[in-house]
Amino acid sequence: MKDRLTQTGYKLHAWQVLQAHRQTGTVTVNVTLRCPEMLTAPASQCVNLRLVDDVQWARHSVTLFNHPKVSENMTLIHGSGHFHVHLQDNQLASISHMENGNRIQVSPLQSGSSVLLAHDLCVTSDPAVASFLVSDIKDFRIDFVNTIEVRHSAVVLVCVLDSKNQPFLHHYLLLMNLMLIPSSSIISVEDTGPVDKYSVGFRVTGLTVGVVSLHLSAVDGHGRTISSSHKNMQVYPPFSLQPRKLTLAVGSVQQVKWEGGPHPQNGVKFSVSDSSIAVVTETGLVRGVAVGVVKLRGALQTQDTEALITFLQDEVEVEVFNLTAVRIQAPLVTLSVGTEMPVYVMGSDSGQNPLSLGSVESGLSFHWSLRKAGVLEIKPRHAEVGVSVSPSHSFSALVRARAPGRTSLKVCVQLQQINASNTSLSDHLTDEIQILVFEEMQLTAGSPGSILMSPLSQYPLQSNKDCPVHYTLSRCVSGAGLVTVDDQGVLRTGPDTGLAILEVYAMDICGINQTLLITVEVSTVWFVRILTVSSVNSDGERALPAFPLGWSIRIRALYYDNMGRQFHSHNIQTLVTANRDDLVQLIVDKGSQPFLVQTAAPGLTVLRVQGDTTNPFLSDYTPLFVMPAISEPPGFLRSGDVICFNSPITDQQGQRGRWDVSSSEILQMNSETGVAFAKNSGTVVVYYMLEGGQQTFREVTVEPASIPVFIPPADRLLINWPEASEYTVRVDLNTSAANTAHQLNAI
Repeated sequence: MKDRLTQTGYKLHAWQVLQAHRQTGTVTVNVTLRCPEMLTAPASQCVNLRLVDDVQWARHSVTLFNHPKVSENMTLIHGSGHFHVHLQDNQLASISHMENGNRIQVSPLQSGSSVLLAHDLCVTSDPAVASFLVSDIKDFRIDFVNTIEVRHSAVVLVCVLDSKNQPFLHHYLLLMNLMLIPSSSIISVEDTGPVDKYSVGFRVTGLTVGVVSLHLSAVDGHGRTISSSHKNMQVYPPFSLQPRKLTLAVGSVQQVKWEGGPHPQNGVKFSVSDSSIAVVTETGLVRGVAVGVVKLRGALQTQDTEALITFLQDEVEVEVFNLTAVRIQAPLVTLSVGTEMPVYVMGSDSGQNPLSLGSVESGLSFHWSLRKAGVLEIKPRHAEVGVSVSPSHSFSALVRARAPGRTSLKVCVQLQQINASNTSLSDHLTDEIQILVFEEMQLTAGSPGSILMSPLSQYPLQSNKDCPVHYTLSRCVSGAGLVTVDDQGVLRTGPDTGLAILEVYAMDICGINQTLLITVEVSTVWFVRILTVSSVNSDGERALPAFPLGWSIRIRALYYDNMGRQFHSHNIQTLVTANRDDLVQLIVDKGSQPFLVQTAAPGLTVLRVQGDTTNPFLSDYTPLFVMPAISEPPGFLRSGDVICFNSPITDQQGQRGRWDVSSSEILQMNSETGVAFAKNSGTVVVYYMLEGGQQTFREVTVEPASIPVFIPPADRLLINWPEASEYTVRVDLNTSAANTAHQLNAI
């Protein structure tokens, strides 16, 4: 307290410095004046002080979308409540004060950036500063996976970026008329509204398999349409393993394939729940090890930074069994003379088919026999093309009806490896069926022509006449609409079965009229047979033990009715499958017959032709055993060796083929004789090619040349005495067994 004296000696003023203690609130300051000379009471006065923090903006930065309908409220906190607010660049936005003194409204006028300042009129402090940005649409950000399963949905997150590549708040996006537009209708797009503070969502649903591009469209504050770059999305079919259940004999193998999933794929990782019952390779080849049931899992994986992530998976059941009973599966037990019919061995149930039994690499052999000879003839598969089938692969055979009568067809399956723990299991299993062969009725003057068709099929008629041919159906038709014929001679059958008589009429140029009556029978398909078309000819009398490696095998599927008669026309969609796909390549064209099998590696493949997936017995099975048909080099080959390759295969005229090699730098080949000279080390493929395009091949490896070894005599030393006998050192050239004695002498 400091006093100031006047001329009369009285105190005129007094003051005191107050220091705030960093707390806000209201403080009352009382001042009392006491004077001893005065007889009156002391005089007092009070004043209220409000302690406040410096004024601040509730948000230190604000971004406005440049649109006429946009306005944003800014709030000031702390301070006295009496402010002066202004924009450093007042051309960017307009500012209006709200009734509440600490709130202002900002509306954009043009794009740009500035600073919003707020001065406290009652407190001496620095102004509150907030960065201020008015922006148009600069870019978009679309976050989504680029693959989606058909009939599934995914949410696509969308953000709109300002001039500083920061996302606008989601309530601005409502003014942009934001749309996610697909390039086609294979997906549907639905707006799901805001997802978070900055994003809105669109639900995308896959409707059809395919690839579609997506882009965003938005309208800015000036009415201009702005589009994003296009992003591709793939709609893929569901991922699944096929077949849905595998039934394997112990020791047999079968291929598991996968369908669906996105493309390209990193591959499927296979695993089994118990490897003591079944094992699976990386390519999906399953082998039965012991009796039991396991789960096979296939996982489609993708690489993410450091780890593999599984995003699709499926499971199938694998049942491994021991063969305890066999039965012969025959489409018919009554045959007309001349009919050929396939038969094959089944297990105790329909799942134990030749795909499960025929692929057992060792342990089973199949032996077919007849009780009465002369009625039936048993023919091995592929006998018509010059390839023999060993007993271990003879799970399927052909029977041909030769003469009327009754006989029994028997199969005996020898089990070469029996589980010692199962003493009740015999070393062989048998089954026997009765087959009746009858002679088909014929007219004495000869049977009229007939055509056999299945329901809902068509058959084009052809004649050897150049003149116009007319086709009409007589009225003796079993059922209306059974068969129709057009002017071009194409027969079409309906869904029913029955008989019709077709009249074919033609008039020659010379005036002779000719009429044919043809029976058209519509019947149900009863069984299917595999017919091998491509033959293999050899220079010997015996058939080859297997199909040559690299050979192209043409195979047809023939369909028959319940009388064993082959159909001229049918509507069956033939399904061709194999127990494994690493040894042969199936080339199937649904619109043509026959189909092609390309042999690619040695081994046994069981081929199945199926006419109806709902009827497992409308099937036929055949073994395709593949071996190299080019002679194997004796031992190993080294650089400098001379070898003569040979093959027993010839063309249909008995002519031999020509030789070739994949690299003449490793193996120099004489194309006529097959004599080859090993020039350098490496692996090559030797080809033997016939006229007409058929070929077989064999892979040959040439080892590097070895270093000769000097072998001195073990019982004497080399000395310099003139009368000493010769000192002979033997040199081992380490040549291969391909060299003859004459070649060794030359070396």
